[in-house]
Amino acid sequence: MKLIGFGKLSGAALLLFAGFTSCGEDQPGSSLFKKQTVSGDGNYELAVYTSFNKDSEKLLVFESGLGDDHAVWLKSGVAGELASSFDVILYDRAGYGASGYDTLPRIAARCSRDLEKIIRAVGGNRKVYLAGHSFGGLIIREFALAFPEKTNGLLFIDPSHEQYNSPDEETEMVLAEAFREAYGPHSGAAAEAEQLMESLNESKGKGPLPDVPVTVLTSMKEDEGNRYSDEVNQKTRQDWYQAHESLKTGVTRFVHRQTLNSGHYIQLEEPGLVLSEFLNLLK
Repeated sequence: MKLIGFGKLSGAALLLFAGFTSCGEDQPGSSLFKKQTVSGDGNYELAVYTSFNKDSEKLLVFESGLGDDHAVWLKSGVAGELASSFDVILYDRAGYGASGYDTLPRIAARCSRDLEKIIRAVGGNRKVYLAGHSFGGLIIREFALAFPEKTNGLLFIDPSHEQYNSPDEETEMVLAEAFREAYGPHSGAAAEAEQLMESLNESKGKGPLPDVPVTVLTSMKEDEGNRYSDEVNQKTRQDWYQAHESLKTGVTRFVHRQTLNSGHYIQLEEPGLVLSEFLNLLK
């Protein structure tokens, strides 16, 4: 089942998209980042990786998708490249990588509160530019809506969206169980998967994004993963594009790029595109 842009999520296939991000310290560019811990919204600690001291006024924060820890951004090379010129924050959500486990429901809004605590703890009062992939797109939306005064700009990379994604309870259960089998009972991905419907439903009734620069990258490639996603959600690639297009409501500077050259993981298949669009956003 491919509910937020992933391929079939069972057995060894699950490891293909989630397992490759589990060793962040070995990823290219990891030496640029210093590890520290920040208390989350509950009784757990979050692993945070910062690359500061560039005399940069711009602070960039990366949010990963379901099943990925911070290392997906190192693997892409995007975070390391931007860290050479700007201050950058990466982190592992609760139950991922080196972070502790949250016992409360992991809906996107709760994840965004963790994100705010991290930004406040290590970034001070600085406003941020946020990049979010897949489920991470829901999280940065929640952050921008809750903390517009802290948001400078948003880069959405094939983000999950309630107009397209439509998991049911059975699908949530199967997906969560697959993560637990792969990563153990304290899997952050499993906890988030169990709350997918709740996260998506919470987004339905909320207002438009704050009027800050917004860029959206949408995969329109007809690959196996995207075809399976459309089949499961009973939607089309055009529905996926239109869901992303709806993010422009109320936004003065909105850029929407589609790509036929990469699937859901645009940052891995076309890192140059992600890098160039992030730099354009920062201008």
